[in-house]
Amino acid sequence: ELRDVDTNALISSDFELSSALQIPDVIDTSDLDNLLAAPRSILLVPREELKAPVPPQLPETLQNIEKISRQAEHSLQSKLQVISFYRFVDIKYPETTMRQLRISWTPYGVRGRIYVATEGINAQFALPVENVDAFCAAISSPFDESSFETDADKYYAMPKEIRGVFLNKDTQVTYEDSAFVDLRIKARDKVLQDGLDDSVIEMLDWNGPNGNEMDASDWHKELIKKRNGESNPVVLDCRNRYESEVGLFEGAVALNTDTFRDTWSWLEDELKDTDKDAPIMTYCTGGIRCVKVGAYLEQKMGFRNVHRLAGGIVSYSRMLRESNADGENESLFKGVNFVFDLRIGERLSGDILTRCDSCGTPCDLQTDCANPRCTRPFNKRLFIQCAECASKALGCCTDACRQELIESKHDHSPVTKTSSDSESESVARLVDNQWTATEPHAREYPEEMSFQSGLEVELLQKVMEYTCNHLASRAHMISGELQGQLLHALCKMSNSQNVLELGTFSGYSALCIASALPSNGRLITVELDEELAKAAQSFFHESAHKSKIQVINSSASDALRELVDQQFDLVFLDANKQCYREYYETILNDSIVRIGGWILADNVLFRGEVERYSAQENALSKLHTNSNESANLRESIRSQRSRSMKYAGKLARSLHEFNAFVRDDPRTEQVLLPIRDGITIIRRLS
Repeated sequence: ELRDVDTNALISSDFELSSALQIPDVIDTSDLDNLLAAPRSILLVPREELKAPVPPQLPETLQNIEKISRQAEHSLQSKLQVISFYRFVDIKYPETTMRQLRISWTPYGVRGRIYVATEGINAQFALPVENVDAFCAAISSPFDESSFETDADKYYAMPKEIRGVFLNKDTQVTYEDSAFVDLRIKARDKVLQDGLDDSVIEMLDWNGPNGNEMDASDWHKELIKKRNGESNPVVLDCRNRYESEVGLFEGAVALNTDTFRDTWSWLEDELKDTDKDAPIMTYCTGGIRCVKVGAYLEQKMGFRNVHRLAGGIVSYSRMLRESNADGENESLFKGVNFVFDLRIGERLSGDILTRCDSCGTPCDLQTDCANPRCTRPFNKRLFIQCAECASKALGCCTDACRQELIESKHDHSPVTKTSSDSESESVARLVDNQWTATEPHAREYPEEMSFQSGLEVELLQKVMEYTCNHLASRAHMISGELQGQLLHALCKMSNSQNVLELGTFSGYSALCIASALPSNGRLITVELDEELAKAAQSFFHESAHKSKIQVINSSASDALRELVDQQFDLVFLDANKQCYREYYETILNDSIVRIGGWILADNVLFRGEVERYSAQENALSKLHTNSNESANLRESIRSQRSRSMKYAGKLARSLHEFNAFVRDDPRTEQVLLPIRDGITIIRRLS
């Protein structure tokens, strides 16, 4: 950012840095001359102490909405409404709009991808269904500064650039099946990369003549007329090859482009002899591509009878769902609508338009090679593979990729159940064998060579048996003998007196921690599930250390807000893994853990999925392209991989991002130990 800046101009003008500079906290002034003599050195001297303004308190209505958002995120089966929209509008300062979007959308629990550019906004997101009406009302109301009664109303207001925009509602999904794990708002050169030359861009106005919008019902009627020979419009599928090969409208012509930037040459070549008054109907997934195509057809090529499907195939699908309860309307979209989320494809009809690339069986299951080192060109990443071939090839595109994948995989030894095992014994062995997420070392020797005095062994065994018998499907969540000893040892070594545990489960780890505390020590353990909290409390009543333990039945986020005035020597994170960074930031920013204190984060390797996710991310990062379309495809590939793992994939991404954030945080130092599911030991420095 500062490479070519004149230092004199820099000192005399106001500016904002778009990225943080990593500099030492303290500079030895005796070395100042040498520092400034280095190439491209710049000395920044603030005119006054810089403090971020304290945001006003949320208005009461938004407080209620935020509460609903927090409650919804704690249940994987809570429903989210998927929504998309776009708007071409002049935005002079995209960063300002991005900031206002984040401020105004966060209370609603919005998760998604929003792109902001000087030409407009493009958004795909989801939010709790309970908040949809309030969200839509806030966006649909006109922007009027005189209507703001308080500073808070103005601060949390929806930006004027999106007021009155059409919200294209897609299906509802659960948190577990949602493609979005957080709210990502990014600046782009364009909200839709088109590859057009500047000379062409100058003659086009995206808000000028760009085709007449046709709602889904009218679109359906026009296609019926085309089928019956009553009209003969040119129907153009303006999506890319990998989208149209698995589904398209009856009678449509697919452009079969690799990227959206290839659209213009196709139009010029294929429509050069078409009558300028001929009816042309265009469609895409959500409608944004057809705005640019419509503008090009009318303003650049001179066509006078252009129409586009409002809201794209997403809108057509919704029309069928809402009006087709009795099966009256046959879907004229045949096959699968490729969508950029965990669904990858939404089936609109039973037609299968493609065949497996390997065996030729009719199939429209699109996938990406399971080998993250696959060297196929990016525009050929997706291919068709039936379930049988996927099983034989391990999801790979070639035998070479299959072999490379086998060689690169870690040798995980399966946990088998013998005929003499009881159900609880089988589950207990599953728990015990979860030694590490990266290497299948046996646990017996480390446990045999480890000993911590003071542990209530019989009571801990009782907790283990209860967990395996009554919570069998979740028994892998218990800490287990070796990790319990580690927690006990760390509390002793750190001389901890006040400890906070986020995530009690059945109480095993809490008992290990409490037995390590001095007689005047205190452990507050937080559990959201009321039944689990009661079960753990029953075991605590049997403990010699019961006076040290306090159970709070609450979400971890709410508990941290309640404990903001208290300080702890050690905090053990074992709650919602997707919220680890939120917990971590709150704990540090509100000084819930003292300087020199400790944070222990459990499950940071999550059965090896975090390491695998990181490897896939590194492989995908090598695929460089400026195309917005390709960026979306890259995101869909990540989502497709996550689909097979569902919730595990999203947790892996969250934990990987948390691990990287902690590693780079100058406020702490840390070490990640590959014990069981992975545990990070973090010490607060400042």
